[in-house]
Amino acid sequence: ITIGSSTNIQDNSLVHVAKSNLSGKVLPTIIGDNVTVGHSAVLQGCTVEDEAFIGMGATLLDGVYVEKHAMVAAGALVRQNTRIPCGEVWGGNPARFLRKLTED
Repeated sequence: ITIGSSTNIQDNSLVHVAKSNLSGKVLPTIIGDNVTVGHSAVLQGCTVEDEAFIGMGATLLDGVYVEKHAMVAAGALVRQNTRIPCGEVWGGNPARFLRKLTED
């Protein structure tokens, strides 16, 4: 598990690595700089780039990749190996694209 500087992981969150059932490979969890992880979020074997936002109660499964400045909405379930592009908001169960972030 790697956590960058100025990252805020809030109460009751769970961060752990995962092991692939197919290859036996360990999937690390890497969290970049200035990331916010909301209360009760679960991050399992995923990568979250700098300045991304993970909402309260969101779950990121094995192999998920959240790019810089992306946002995962509260309560979202992001399925295995999903990539969330820079500047996009994803939410729901299962998570899907909702909209692009704006300057506001």
